[in-house]
Amino acid sequence: MTKVVDANLVVVNWKLWKKLGSIASFKRLYLCVPSSKDVYTARSVFTSLVHLKICTCETEWVNLLMRVLGDSPNLRALKLDQCHPLRSYEPRPCWNPSWNEPSSVPECLLSNLETFEWVTYEGAEEEIEVLAFVFRSAKYLKKAAINIHSKTNDTDKKLEVIKELFSSSRGSPACVLELR
Repeated sequence: MTKVVDANLVVVNWKLWKKLGSIASFKRLYLCVPSSKDVYTARSVFTSLVHLKICTCETEWVNLLMRVLGDSPNLRALKLDQCHPLRSYEPRPCWNPSWNEPSSVPECLLSNLETFEWVTYEGAEEEIEVLAFVFRSAKYLKKAAINIHSKTNDTDKKLEVIKELFSSSRGSPACVLELR
């Protein structure tokens, strides 16, 4: 699979995933997987990966995000989206309160990430923490676009939280914030 440049991977069968082989050569990658465990072999480094999209519909999306960020030193664009709508009878995937912010910031946030987009931002606890981490850590961020999705009328409150996070913790003074 050394010639693959773009890949959209939604994994429901781990046997199929293991047959795909290495994803280290991908430049653009979309991931929606149920677990960050065994997604790819340990100590993999994705030096070619410059665009990453992660679906936030699965319970362990934050763990997956942090793992891939840590292994993608040249990442320039990050997009988060809940691509698969949750059915009304399904609760939102549980936030893992044992997740702690990494002790070291992934290299891509310190040196390369230029654009960050969150398509379906709902303002849940884990989303606020991830957003604060990205704003605080991405030293070369040029553009951040947040699309606020709200099932209630608290959109103004979510807007204020995002503005506060952006102004108090952003790493890049040249970054433009776009709220939708």
